[in-house]
Amino acid sequence: IATGWADWSNTRGQARRTGLIHGALNEAAFVLNVGSLLARRRGRRGLGKALSGAALGVAVAGGFLGGELVYRHGLGVGRTLAHRQG
Repeated sequence: IATGWADWSNTRGQARRTGLIHGALNEAAFVLNVGSLLARRRGRRGLGKALSGAALGVAVAGGFLGGELVYRHGLGVGRTLAHRQG
């Protein structure tokens, strides 16, 4: 989370908006997984499974946006080696 915030703080424009949504989706997935754990501990296995499935879907969407940040916007990509070779 800390490295994501550090990367995000140096972005502008579309990458900044995408990063904000990416972070929000990952946070939502975390909260859904915690809810799933709590539901299962209370014996509500069906609800736990539903929350876990929702968390997976949200995490997939967040992962897609994370890929956009890296491959489209170059966020978190070290450029030192590329400059030495090119």
